[in-house]
Amino acid sequence: MQDAFVSRARMPSPPAPRSACKQGSPSLLEQNVVSIRILALCLIAVFSSATAAAESPGNHAQVIDCAHPPSAVIRVWVLGGVPSAELYEWTGPEFRHVGTVPRDQTFDQQFPEGSIYHWDRWGANAPGISRSAAGPGTILTTPYSVSANGRWLAAGWQALHETSYRPSRLALIDLSTSTPIRTIQLGGTINSITWHPSAEELLIVSDVERYGRRTLRERFASAIGHPIPYSDIKLFVVGLDGSVRCSVFAARNLAYASAIARWDAE
Repeated sequence: MQDAFVSRARMPSPPAPRSACKQGSPSLLEQNVVSIRILALCLIAVFSSATAAAESPGNHAQVIDCAHPPSAVIRVWVLGGVPSAELYEWTGPEFRHVGTVPRDQTFDQQFPEGSIYHWDRWGANAPGISRSAAGPGTILTTPYSVSANGRWLAAGWQALHETSYRPSRLALIDLSTSTPIRTIQLGGTINSITWHPSAEELLIVSDVERYGRRTLRERFASAIGHPIPYSDIKLFVVGLDGSVRCSVFAARNLAYASAIARWDAE
């Protein structure tokens, strides 16, 4: 009985299972999953570029029926999932397509500081303005625009816990007193803000976004955690009293869409 016990005690332990890779490095399965996800994203990018071009707004002029059509010239650059922008001009009652321009390294330089949304950018064009000027627990954010006469600042504003995305509200601030005189909310998020040269009206570029899950490409993108956003881009001409004077759609159902505007004298 003792000999049997000793024999069992001296039996070698079974060998440890072999690892497919060194500890700490990704397994072959994990590497394949990463490779598949990268390939899927590349395919989505290719398909999205072709679709964005096909879904861009047409080049026909729209006639806008509103009581107060804008004066001077509003220029709008509609951006989609391609390395170019569709340029539109809004003059009086007519909104028309002008052409396609490349979105190269100099593209953003034609817009005043603050015109383009950035999650944590606040420039020198609003000196002395506290970013909490809209009230306790809030923060002013891009996009923002200072009127040509230097009297007004229009800026997106959010609650502090909302700062991970573009703002949906706008604060109009009197720069002489650094106090807000009103807030404006039109529905959707704010892409761009620009003033009329006379500083009597303001243009707000807003978008309403949804995620597509109807086509095979859309369902595939959603399944891997990268759903494709589609937007309706709308322009609002707003008076100092906060009333909407005129509006027009610059794009509908456009993938990866956003827009930037500038209000020029001519």
